[in-house]
Amino acid sequence: MPPTNPDRRVRPAADILVELGRTHTELSDAIAELVTAVADTGRKGTVTLKLTVEPIGEEARESGIKLGAEVSRKIPQIPLKAATFFLGEDDVLTREHPGQQRIAMRAVPTTDTVTNQEGIAQ
Repeated sequence: MPPTNPDRRVRPAADILVELGRTHTELSDAIAELVTAVADTGRKGTVTLKLTVEPIGEEARESGIKLGAEVSRKIPQIPLKAATFFLGEDDVLTREHPGQQRIAMRAVPTTDTVTNQEGIAQ
């Protein structure tokens, strides 16, 4: 590796990303998605930008270089809770136990009457 020149001009990485266009947009979207998911789940996640630089020909200074980019993300997921089901007729999943009777549900009338500790209406 050649010695570092303190007077060397370095192009800002942000400029390169903007010029890549789609990569900049994808990276921005991935960060926004990650921030929302972390806020929703309380769990950590990552966004990774991988840049690949390769020569186009035998001599990169003559033929140029190819700059590729890949944005990967590990977004935290809200864990799904398991639910209990039973096997009904023809092995169809059902929430109701097939061996138990159904309880008839009915509405309970409400009143505006307030009762005290002895159960006397006031």
